[in-house]
Amino acid sequence: MNAENHRHSNAFQSDESESENADYEEEDFALMEEEISREINENAEKDPDVKAFEKDGLHAWLVDLPNTSGSESEDTQPMRPSRHRRPLQIISGSDSEPDQPSPMPASKSNTLPIEPSRKRKMLRTSLPLHQQKRTRLTNENTDSCASDKSVDIQIAACSPSIAIDASDSDSFPFRLTEAESKLLVPGPLYTTIQGEEYLKHAFGIDLNMVDHRSRKWSGHLGKSRSFITSVSPEQIQDAVPAENLLVEDSDLKAVGCAYLLDYDIIMCRNLHAGKPCSYGVPLANLMAHLYASKSGLSDKTPRTPHHVEFCKRKGKKYNSNQINFLCRILVRYPNVIATMGELRDIQMRPDQFGPIRNIREPSDGFACQECGIAIHVSSSKKFMGEHWGAHRKANPSLDPWRVGDNASKFHSCQVQSFSHDSSSSIWMAVPPEMLGGKKSHTAAASKSFGSIIANSLFSDEPPPQTLNQAIMLPFFRHSGSAAYILPFSPKFLSHLISLPDHTEPRLVHLKTVIVKRFKILCESINAGPTLLRELLVTPKFGEKRMVEKFNCPAKASTQITYALEEVRLVCFVMRCIGQGCYVLKDDDRLQKEKGDFCLTLTKQQLKAFESLSNSLNLPSSGCDWTPIIDNALSTIYMPNNPFEMFKDKFANAVNVYVCLRSVHPQGGFQTPKSLTVYEAKTQFGIRLFLMDHSLRRYEVFKQADPDEKEAQYDAWMREMRETIDRWGTENHISPLSNVREWMRAMSRLARNSPSNNVVTWDLAGDCIRLRNHTVSVSQYHKSIQKSLKALVRHVDTKVLRNVTFPSTATSLPVTDDEDIDTRGHGLFFLSCDGLEANDNPASILLRSLCQAGEVCMRSGDKIIWHDHPLSDWLLDVAGAWSQLYVLLHLLTLPGRGTEEAVWQYNNSAESCRHLFLSPHLKTLVTLSNYNKTTAITGLHKYILRVIPFCLAEVITKLLRIVRPVEMVAVASQIPGNANDVLHIYSTYMFVSLQKVWEAPLLSRLLRSWFERELGVPFGMNLHRHFAQALQRRFLSYEKDSDLAEVANRAMGHGKEVGAMNYARQAGDLLIGISERQQFEQVGADWIRWHGVDVSSRK
Repeated sequence: MNAENHRHSNAFQSDESESENADYEEEDFALMEEEISREINENAEKDPDVKAFEKDGLHAWLVDLPNTSGSESEDTQPMRPSRHRRPLQIISGSDSEPDQPSPMPASKSNTLPIEPSRKRKMLRTSLPLHQQKRTRLTNENTDSCASDKSVDIQIAACSPSIAIDASDSDSFPFRLTEAESKLLVPGPLYTTIQGEEYLKHAFGIDLNMVDHRSRKWSGHLGKSRSFITSVSPEQIQDAVPAENLLVEDSDLKAVGCAYLLDYDIIMCRNLHAGKPCSYGVPLANLMAHLYASKSGLSDKTPRTPHHVEFCKRKGKKYNSNQINFLCRILVRYPNVIATMGELRDIQMRPDQFGPIRNIREPSDGFACQECGIAIHVSSSKKFMGEHWGAHRKANPSLDPWRVGDNASKFHSCQVQSFSHDSSSSIWMAVPPEMLGGKKSHTAAASKSFGSIIANSLFSDEPPPQTLNQAIMLPFFRHSGSAAYILPFSPKFLSHLISLPDHTEPRLVHLKTVIVKRFKILCESINAGPTLLRELLVTPKFGEKRMVEKFNCPAKASTQITYALEEVRLVCFVMRCIGQGCYVLKDDDRLQKEKGDFCLTLTKQQLKAFESLSNSLNLPSSGCDWTPIIDNALSTIYMPNNPFEMFKDKFANAVNVYVCLRSVHPQGGFQTPKSLTVYEAKTQFGIRLFLMDHSLRRYEVFKQADPDEKEAQYDAWMREMRETIDRWGTENHISPLSNVREWMRAMSRLARNSPSNNVVTWDLAGDCIRLRNHTVSVSQYHKSIQKSLKALVRHVDTKVLRNVTFPSTATSLPVTDDEDIDTRGHGLFFLSCDGLEANDNPASILLRSLCQAGEVCMRSGDKIIWHDHPLSDWLLDVAGAWSQLYVLLHLLTLPGRGTEEAVWQYNNSAESCRHLFLSPHLKTLVTLSNYNKTTAITGLHKYILRVIPFCLAEVITKLLRIVRPVEMVAVASQIPGNANDVLHIYSTYMFVSLQKVWEAPLLSRLLRSWFERELGVPFGMNLHRHFAQALQRRFLSYEKDSDLAEVANRAMGHGKEVGAMNYARQAGDLLIGISERQQFEQVGADWIRWHGVDVSSRK
């Protein structure tokens, strides 16, 4: 880098650094909030919590709601302290009957309820022990009980085992009593056989009552599997490979079976033709599998019947010994594959490399190219067509299914199944071996030297939680947070505030209910009283009002990410009560004396959350959870113990939650920048509750006597203002004031923290390195030129079909009246008179297409469209817009996806147009009235972006010539009224498949281009870093000049956040002449740097 470029580069970096520091002056805290809210909104769609919730929503119908029979699993027990739970009785032995296999020797298990004296150790564990075992078996670094996985008996010793008196059915809480069995109602035969009902009818076993069981059947049976479009997750290449070892359980061994722990399934090891059977058998089918007659098997079944005498059914029912045998298996392995339906749900593990050992050898088969679902080579090809149809329904752009054309949709592969019976075989594609062939299936008898060193240096116990307070951020020390969290395991604290997963089905159901309630409340914000919304965001005395009123997040994903923060808070309180980790405020016992984590609650709070817990046991159709949730939230957002909070801020659940949310799972605290996001979400939830609370109180006041309306109004206004001032501001001791205290501190720390160095240049100044990806600037220029030529060629040949048009048809508009008020008006607006003219370019294209006869033909005054050629042509049009968008984004200083997606070429009721003609440059420009913080601040800013002439010509062709014909074609495919779709096509630039494009699609298009042309995965976010680095190096304007400020604004940055108010609050889209010229100069400089002409050379 030469000295001049280095000076300019530093100047840009210094200018941005100074501007960012100026953003966060202490007296302008409202500006901090505005940027935090913008960040939440931008990242909502990428939020892993939101993605997980949306995935849960797709499968919500699979989740069984809590039963009403009074059964209680660990997560469905009434909310009472764990110290009051009655431990299960453990009997050290059992008197087995002669024909009964000997039970596994009893061993104590920490998964059982424990005595109060052992409670402290349990509370400091981050996860329930049955989940820890699962983790240990797949992660050698945390494996304590199976340090040497090569020895099956060591693994078996780690698995839960309880010996219970076989003669006492009451010892198994999941055994139905005789009275309960008589109440069973037979269901549909196929569903009963596939699901858990079969176990109830045949063995009197209720899977819902098995402690620590989290497995749930998806409900897929038979043909419905063809509509599954997502199966096994991708391999985790750095994972410890699954070893597929068999546990030699003594009970199972007695009947010739073993337990495959990696897949939680019973494996039959009885000999068949001299070899082990190797079938995976669900628990419900174990007896029938191990004793079957030849007549009971299909002719196509590749196995002979076994004759294990113990499993023979004598009469119509199985005897108590056989049933107790299955019960013991369930106690030891609560997540065992228990039904045929669960067997059909089984998938390859992400740490499975190569075929599964100890089951039958792989066979030839096919796997779907889209999702990986597999079938045997002999399976019906009808399944392929039905399955591909499910993908087409979700993504219409996929090629249709054609008989004989399956090579492009299903690829040949090796497949495996736990059962080869035609009625139960579910095939799975065998994953590839581990890269480099470093797979360890056969464990060595001795450890490596590295293992010896690792085992000596690292123990299974977590390291002591010690924090050097001298180097800690002072806020954590001064606020008392460091001292508060120090005695406890960070993993345990992180688990307390985590989102619920499938191991907590009641809380998962509660999560769905809370999010639904939250979204309903969000949708009511904009219709709420303006005065109330203004009061909710009243700034602290002496601060600026950056946000006019409390506003609703525009995107559904943003609403969900806010809601999930409230889910964490509610689940945190529920877990504390359920695990007995609480004390009442009047309790004399101190937390220090107990040595356990204890949340301080009031009696009112305990009662409200116990009521919420009990309501989750009711069927969903018979309970309205909204008032119950509102009541629970009111007790923590508006607590009745302010005196205790004045002295001890941790006497409130919200304040404790904010502290625990800051804890890093590996110890210490998270970064201030990430904490500001969490706190802003909590603040939004409190304000949303206060708004809803005030509106509910308004409804109460509204019922007053008509003669007392004025008095009631005065009383209502007084109460509303007092409520907001008391609980919604920083004027009093309240949860919200504590949240804002954290926000202030973390925001200032985040702003003063050094930013990550994500961009570096080589010495020659040609290669830029961004996040470990290197791009050659010269190669980038060549790819731009190549793509421009490919786009022009694609439009002329594939879209316009080499039709010759008059020169006026492809010429840019000569003038622009800049009318932004007339609906439907723009540079390329459609008019009846214009379209009816014989020389109209759209008419010429349609006539040429009809004459060619491939895409369409004319019959009288009607156009007949040919389905497949029309689909191909429309895809070519969409492809042209895709290529055009990428080049627009690269050659016009890049905007944000949410800005570009809504670009309009004609005025509409929603917005004025964004496409204009530059009289100075003689090319098209976009003028965006979009602002990433508009939903928060109510303000707009305007950014002009110059479009290079070659792309302006392509836009002219696509909008003036192609779009009218495209609209006619699309309308012909819509039954009924097509006005809504026609409005979309006549308004927005980026449209296909009858929908306006969205930001995620734009990012995928950009990423696809960078991967194809330059081999780097640059989506919208990384490209912004890339473009900013190029701008700073090659478009260096004098520091503090108007052009430097405009260049920053064109990239979406301001000199300071306060300066964002340069945007006009009036409705006039036209920016000032001097400002427009500055934008045009910056945009033109950017285009010329790419080696592209800004204007026509003519």
